[in-house]
Amino acid sequence: MHTFAGFLIVVFFITSILVALVYVYQNTLIYSDQLFPKFITVILYIVFTYIILILDANLVDRLILYFVPLLFISLDTAPWKVIFCASIHPWLMALYIGRYTPIPHHDARILFISEIILMIVLAVLTIGVKNKKYLAILLPIFFSGLEFWQSYQFKDILTPKSLIVFICILVAYLFLSWLICYINAVCTRLRNELFYDKSHDALTHVYNYQQLTTDLFQKAPIANRDAWIVIMDIDRFKSINDTYGHQHGNLALKLFANTLQETLAETIPDRPYRIYRYGGEEFVLLVTSETSDLAADKQIIQSVLFCFQKKLYAQSSLSLPTPITYSAGVSHTVFHNHHTLRAFEKADLFLYQSKTNGRNRFSFDEPAT
Repeated sequence: MHTFAGFLIVVFFITSILVALVYVYQNTLIYSDQLFPKFITVILYIVFTYIILILDANLVDRLILYFVPLLFISLDTAPWKVIFCASIHPWLMALYIGRYTPIPHHDARILFISEIILMIVLAVLTIGVKNKKYLAILLPIFFSGLEFWQSYQFKDILTPKSLIVFICILVAYLFLSWLICYINAVCTRLRNELFYDKSHDALTHVYNYQQLTTDLFQKAPIANRDAWIVIMDIDRFKSINDTYGHQHGNLALKLFANTLQETLAETIPDRPYRIYRYGGEEFVLLVTSETSDLAADKQIIQSVLFCFQKKLYAQSSLSLPTPITYSAGVSHTVFHNHHTLRAFEKADLFLYQSKTNGRNRFSFDEPAT
């Protein structure tokens, strides 16, 4: 190594690129199950690795920290991507080294051995170690150890045979590993907050109208299963706002949503469901259904609605100036050949029927004959 300053420049440059790459990856390549982000991940890895090879050779006159892109991939993506990129790494080195000097048979054999070691160890670590904190420690130890071993094999091409240099490289890998995990955690938290704000109602913290339209009309409801659609409306909600003010109206909405969630958690804890604020004082409930026996399933939904009816009246009597009740219309996707829009419209029609028949009740759709 020419100077220690050169090594620090390499670490600083790698850190700067790393921050940019993690930011781009976390905020742009969100849907990592699609083909395009997979392709971009590999391209970023190849470009970043080659930049480090050029940087190391020009600033430090040795190849140092050239496993950093693989460290980034290993801590942030699926194991198959890690193994695939590990198989590319020796050929990137061979491509770069071959620009300046022919690769002798001995060095080619070392590249092949390095590839085998990389793929086996990374496969074991990324698949076997589920805790990211442990992985963030084990990977720097492995990469710095592999670099140190290669320095004895490649002689003047890689890092010098110095224990001090090995310690510096290990510390640099540990620092960069911590940096990757920290940025990933921050970006993940910010992205989750953004997704939550986009899909949830700010007042009641249930899903909003936008998420309802996505779940009902853009994909099958509740994880591609049949579902009950329940449209619910707070009775005489306008009079609450007019008599007691909007502050009490907001309290009524929050109480309604919280009580409904409590009721569902108590009565059908093992069945997936989603609650949405449809607009104003209207809410929509989607509940997965066991279509093998719709009659028995209907009885379960009825008992849930009855339980909610009693709990809502009791809790609102304690928390609000006047107790609140609700009306509901219920339909099922099976009744309308899984056409969610027709089922939703039918539930809305039966909600209107419940309101005109005196409120504080719910009406069920029936299968077509």
